[in-house]
Amino acid sequence: MAEKVTKLQFIVHADRVAVMNYLTDPVKFVSVHPLIYQMTALPEGDYLVREKIPLGPFPYRFSYTASISPTTDEIHISASVMGLTHINMLFRFETASGSTQVTEELKIESVLPITNFMASFFKKQHRQLFENIEKALT
Repeated sequence: MAEKVTKLQFIVHADRVAVMNYLTDPVKFVSVHPLIYQMTALPEGDYLVREKIPLGPFPYRFSYTASISPTTDEIHISASVMGLTHINMLFRFETASGSTQVTEELKIESVLPITNFMASFFKKQHRQLFENIEKALT
């Protein structure tokens, strides 16, 4: 199984708690995520996530389960896509000069040779995600 670990950083000009709320509230999360269009709570506390990726003229739609585990200063999100790719994201939050510094540790494991592509894709999408959160909060 191939593995890729990437560290990303973002600055959001908004309150730390408000930023964290956008990552833990499914309705808010869907409203700012560039690809996820629906999250449905499952009985065991996880979520069924529905995502749409633009691939040429036709979007590729798929679903997977994910868990969100928040603490005071961190949020851990894990997902398994079709049992082939496992994604773990650990977001850490620090307040700096009235803004929130978000550090993301992204770990992608897959039996498919896609980990480098996925890491690059996540970097672009999460940059857009945090820009969208900032716009929603200002």
